[in-house]
Amino acid sequence: MRKTVLLIIISFLLIGCVSSGTPVTILDDLVCDPPCWQGVIPGKTSEEEVLRFLSESPIIENGLIIRQDTKFGEFEIIHFELNKTIDPNGPTSHRIFLLDGKVAQIVFEWNLGVSLEQAISVFGNPERVIYENNTFHLVFFNHSRGIAYGHNMEVKFFAKWKAIHPNSIIDFIDFYDPLVFSKLMDVNMFGYAIDVESFERESHPWKGYGNILSLYPRGKSP
Repeated sequence: MRKTVLLIIISFLLIGCVSSGTPVTILDDLVCDPPCWQGVIPGKTSEEEVLRFLSESPIIENGLIIRQDTKFGEFEIIHFELNKTIDPNGPTSHRIFLLDGKVAQIVFEWNLGVSLEQAISVFGNPERVIYENNTFHLVFFNHSRGIAYGHNMEVKFFAKWKAIHPNSIIDFIDFYDPLVFSKLMDVNMFGYAIDVESFERESHPWKGYGNILSLYPRGKSP
């Protein structure tokens, strides 16, 4: 009996040792401040460096690193997947966009398991918020740092998102180089086919949680 109890205790200790350093979501156990992610910094990390990271990092799913044959505007794209410890919630889509041999943007999409409150606790209050009432995109920006996150709201889900709450789940997080923001906007990277000037005019300062259409109406920024 004592041996059985001892073995159970040892098993729990071993499980704790293995899992303690393993992130549960992409926002856990960050090794650097966003928009840096796992040492990859938009605007600084080279193509060679990011490819080496993807091939060597234990959090990247082996064999699921794909370089897209065609460009997206001026950007080259690398698709990758995280291991199932970090992506336990279902299918995901993660991409790195390259421009002139450097990382321009890191995109995490779908089933991230991250709430709006969790994102704000890591990134701070958003600087700007924009809602697209045609495509149902709601995006929160910390643009000075190169951080965007939010929800791609399909029409059938809109009823759930008439108001935002701390526990509202976001389904994408983007880390980007603010110096190429205009080029990212030109190719509709954040779900908006508008230029930077229109973005500045139509986005809103953070006003907290509540009704989306009342707080962040499209095209009515003060």
